[in-house]
Amino acid sequence: MTSSSSILGDLEAAVRSQAPEQVAAIFQDMDVAALGYDALLQALVAGLDAARRELGEMTTSIGEFLLAVDAARLGLTRLKQLFPDKKKQRKAVVGVATGEVHSLGVIIIAGIMEALGYEVMCLEQDTNADQFLQALKQSGASLLGVSSMMSTTLAGMQDIVQQCRREMPDVRIIVGGACLDEHIAESMGADEYVESAVQLPRALENFDGQDDRRRKSMDYEKKEHVVEYHESGSREG
Repeated sequence: MTSSSSILGDLEAAVRSQAPEQVAAIFQDMDVAALGYDALLQALVAGLDAARRELGEMTTSIGEFLLAVDAARLGLTRLKQLFPDKKKQRKAVVGVATGEVHSLGVIIIAGIMEALGYEVMCLEQDTNADQFLQALKQSGASLLGVSSMMSTTLAGMQDIVQQCRREMPDVRIIVGGACLDEHIAESMGADEYVESAVQLPRALENFDGQDDRRRKSMDYEKKEHVVEYHESGSREG
């Protein structure tokens, strides 16, 4: 009998090596469901993230990377079929911040979210706050994801987060990208920082399990952090 670690390793490797037929074969194994939703999901996303790193290191081509995306999407689709109770019924808007032209990362994020059961509107390149807000209102989405690679876009990203906070306080916000870290994301007022695609499923699970709508942001006039409790409307300095 093949061990759990071997099956998960094979699944990760199948995505990384752009082999959707191997992904399909693994999910045909009658014992694969016993490994559990979380372990299978982590293997799929880890394989995709490994392929993404190889693309960044220029050891794989864009065409090969897109095949890895296809393999991961196939696996995520099979995972949904295997665990239908895990399907979510939420809508999201994702895109890259004003001034940013690198959209590959957010396309990956959108694909993972769609496979996990989200209805996603992907805005891709150079999206300003008004465009994000329009998309949120049009779609009725409860989740916003904003990505950026270049540090020159941080002011635009902060504007997006703050406008969303003012006009649509119920929307949860995830930010990510090479120009950010957890502290910058927190100071902007985002609910969650995602360093890579591997962390995304856990961040989404965190949203589903949170009743506390506490948010922490920076009050630049008072030069102090502010904690807001949206449900009660209270504000704590």
